[in-house]
Amino acid sequence: MGKALLFVAVFLAGAVSASAGTIFFKDGSSLSGVTIVSISDGKMIVEKSKTRKSYPLKSIKAYYGTDVATDGGAPDKYAEYKVSVLDLKIPKKGVDAKGKTAVVELQYSIHKEGKEKAIKVPYAYLYILTRGKDEFSGRKVHFYYLPKKSKPKGKGYDEAAILEKVLDFGRQTWSSDRKNIKGGLNGRTAKFPLKGVGDKKILAWHLEIWGGKEKVVDKSGVGDFDLKGAKVGKEWWKRLK
Repeated sequence: MGKALLFVAVFLAGAVSASAGTIFFKDGSSLSGVTIVSISDGKMIVEKSKTRKSYPLKSIKAYYGTDVATDGGAPDKYAEYKVSVLDLKIPKKGVDAKGKTAVVELQYSIHKEGKEKAIKVPYAYLYILTRGKDEFSGRKVHFYYLPKKSKPKGKGYDEAAILEKVLDFGRQTWSSDRKNIKGGLNGRTAKFPLKGVGDKKILAWHLEIWGGKEKVVDKSGVGDFDLKGAKVGKEWWKRLK
């Protein structure tokens, strides 16, 4: 261990505590609100949002025992990726011919970029527009999401709240070298049961899929029936309440 690295190790060893602090990395990134769990074998284990991760000491520039506001972002060990929507089956209404809850079926493939083997699990959000309870109650926006942990805070459409979930420190990951991605990255299937829609016809739909850091799919369409001259407002899904 070189003198500089030894200095960092000794400095950090005295900083291990239960209070939240901030780490600055040599690549310019940073991580606030973390608690140092341990320092050993050239690595530092930290905890944030009930999730623990390790970082090599040689990547750390400085540590402060106070929670410094920063948006530098932790070093990213995950590959970025794109998503191709292969098929999106939208039913005509919220129930099938047997009166059971209808399902929107999404088929997609993930195209990984970079050498990193791990990726952050895609977060998918589906918005369905229907008429209200009766002819006088206007229209209603129904909201669905996958996986369960991707649910944003609040009731209305809030891209900032979605981004908070996307950038969450404890977001689940898939690692291709561990083969824990059942079915692989190509030809994947996701299903959204349209609970709460009932026998109402689907007027329009909007799908968003978020990758490691940003939105990678942004698609919209109308239902498979005649709207009879009725128009669907621009960005209608943002009326979600």
